[in-house]
Amino acid sequence: MILLTFAVAAAGIIGTFADRTPLEAPAPTTSHARAALYIEDLAGVRTGIISAPQRAANTRIINAQLSRGARLHLHAGTRIEIARTLKIGSGGGIVGDSSTDRPTIFLPAAEFGNTNDVADQGRYGPNAVGIDFSGELSGSLRPSAGVDLENLKIVSERKAGRRLRGIVGRNVADCVIRNVEISGFPMAIGIALASSRRCRVTGAYIHDFADDTPWRLLPQSTGIEVDNDIIRGIPSSGTTIDHFRIERLRVGGKLLAKWGYQTDGINILSSALETRIADGRISEVGEGIDTFGSNGRIDNVVIDNAYIFGLKFIHGAAGNRASNVSITNPGLAGLIFAGSDWAKKDTAANVVTGIRISDIDPAGVWKANSTAGIIVSGRNSKHVPTGNQVIDAQIDLGPGGKYGWLDQSTGSRNRGTAIRIKGGRSLDRPILIMYGGGSVRGARPS
Repeated sequence: MILLTFAVAAAGIIGTFADRTPLEAPAPTTSHARAALYIEDLAGVRTGIISAPQRAANTRIINAQLSRGARLHLHAGTRIEIARTLKIGSGGGIVGDSSTDRPTIFLPAAEFGNTNDVADQGRYGPNAVGIDFSGELSGSLRPSAGVDLENLKIVSERKAGRRLRGIVGRNVADCVIRNVEISGFPMAIGIALASSRRCRVTGAYIHDFADDTPWRLLPQSTGIEVDNDIIRGIPSSGTTIDHFRIERLRVGGKLLAKWGYQTDGINILSSALETRIADGRISEVGEGIDTFGSNGRIDNVVIDNAYIFGLKFIHGAAGNRASNVSITNPGLAGLIFAGSDWAKKDTAANVVTGIRISDIDPAGVWKANSTAGIIVSGRNSKHVPTGNQVIDAQIDLGPGGKYGWLDQSTGSRNRGTAIRIKGGRSLDRPILIMYGGGSVRGARPS
């Protein structure tokens, strides 16, 4: 989520790891004793390309089962077209037979045409969400628990000018989203969790979102989002996102001109606690991982071709740990710690170790800015970066990068140790600390 503006910016990217991020997550270790109930066998359901009335019938018949917490199955390769949100009750799920020939749940543009992204209006409406397994959102707030979504494709008809969500789970516990592929969406969130406890998203493949609509309200496309709309102040905790691939979440035309590149691979909002992100790849997005959360972990992640930043800590992100992160071809900076005027606390005590950043701003989009491998930003912000550390960074600036480390904040104790810098357009000054609030030790040419 791009909520930051400043006059001076930075970029950085890093060498890639070997391709060790499987799309498919490890198989579950538990089995379900219930006899399999297949959607294809439900009376009145039709598969394949069907009419609008039959889509409505499909939705009604399937929801009659899911609302009771049924765990429905789909055969490999099946195509199910629906007309409204599929709503899953506690204990239920939808499970495809195959992780290689996944069945498809198809969202036609005629039925899924929402354009209202206000939270209490159209954002979660029946024409805006593919699958919703949320618990109670008022009253006693009983969570939806134990929902499984496995081996599925959720595919939107390609048509711009709509605002959708693939999967939504608010006020949920112990959910599993495994080997799910989401594609073809316009302005959209692939998977949105909020007030979720101990949920795991594993093996997700989210790709090829595109929109060029000059929206009146700020647009945002994100692969996986945590806690954008929490329920009665309940924070998400213990969320795991692993073995993922997120790519080609694009904007263009009048949207890009008006709003900038408003897409994130993963966005963790400020209430989220102890989110673990591991073993994944993100490419061709506005920003790779944008976190406001606390006490999270980011491990073994490759980020390529982020239009602005690869990895961003902002809006009070605190106590997070990131290791073994590779960022290549970022636009403005590979890594940024940023201040905030609306957060309730400083961006503080985040530690990044073993980061590799290479070839900053290869297209020259940000050549008028101060591109950098690592940037610390927030001059006189209400809350500033404090006590953040980078240990063991290898930065190859390429022809488009100006600084290895640029600290333009009025924060304090932001430190780099063992920072190796190669190339760049400011070779006489690869490290610039503007207000004396930080330091870099052990820096040397790479």
